[in-house]
Parts: sequence; C-alpha cells; structure tokens
Amino acid sequence: MDSKFHIYGTKVAKLYPEHLPESILSDPKRNAEKKVFEALSGLASSFVVFYSVAWQSRKEGSARDGEADFVIAHPDYGVLVLEVKGGGVSFDAISGQWTTVDRYGNSYLIDPIDQARKSHYKLLDKFKDLREWDNSRLLTIGHAVCFPDVIVGNKQLKLDLPREIVVDHDDLQNIDETIQRIFEHWADKSKRSPLGRV
Repeated sequence: MDSKFHIYGTKVAKLYPEHLPESILSDPKRNAEKKVFEALSGLASSFVVFYSVAWQSRKEGSARDGEADFVIAHPDYGVLVLEVKGGGVSFDAISGQWTTVDRYGNSYLIDPIDQARKSHYKLLDKFKDLREWDNSRLLTIGHAVCFPDVIVGNKQLKLDLPREIVVDHDDLQNIDETIQRIFEHWADKSKRSPLGRV
C-alpha cells in the first residue's frame, strides 16, 4: 500500500463518547456495536471516532432523520462512515434482500449498504453547507459496512459492495490494516485534499 497511508501515532484513538454509556453496555442488541467500538479504540491517536452520529436533512420540503453507527476521521486521510450489522448476516441474490438473524433465531430485514451510503452523502452535504467550506475542495469521504459476527473471507458479496469496504470478524482483529485498506479504496490521491488542511 502507498506509504502515505501508514498508520502513525500512539494507540487509543480519540473517541466521542470516550466510553459507551451504561444503557448501551447493558443492551444485548448492541453487542455488535460494542465489539466495533472496542476495536476502533485501538486505532492510532491521530484518528477521531464518533459513535452514533445522528443527522437530519430536508428533502422536498420535509425533514428526514438518520444515523451513522460510526464516523471515523483522520486529518490526512479523510472521513469514513461505518454501518454495523451484527448477528448472522446474509444476502439473498434472488430477492435482493439482506437479513440478519439474532441469537434467539429471530430474522430481521436490513439494508446496510443503503444506510451507509445515505449517511456518507448526507455528511458530505453537511460539509458543503459550512460557510467556511471551499466547495471547490474535494474531500476523501467514503463508507463501509461491518459484520462483526461473520467471516467473509475473500468472497465478493455484491457489485456495490466490494470486499475492500467490508469489515468482518477477522478484519476487526487487524483494525489498523483494515481502516488503511478502506481509505485506500476511496482515495483519489491526485485530486483529494486532506481533511485537516485548507
């Protein structure tokens, strides 16, 4: 990989919140997010990680709420939106539907890619709305999905979900390399500007 994307700095990223609240820690439905929070805390201190980022946008005269599970920012590399889905995640190519099965065998319909993509572009819109933002400036911003309870291996899942932007159980064990790989996927080194520099 390009040496520009070498992960540097001491461990323990800056986390917001610094610690998960008790309401999250005691909720078994949040186990996947807890695993990812712990893994991301091991990134270098040059990273800033935001958990549960709520946003609102207006479209065609009405307001719409949304949330990104994690937003990962780095002054040189840019911004990533990470959508987390726990349990036994699967995709049915015939129906085009994603599902997840929890520990009790309950099945739920999900759409992790759509959620991650929407948060990605809503966040970019928010940057562009800032008065201080130079709209001629291109920022590296991307999205990825995380399945902490699944091992994907080398499988390619979907055309709009290349393996480079999928984080599985094993990827969480090598979080530095994983985040580096995702930033490499989204980076256009010839045109993009660092997040922390004007």
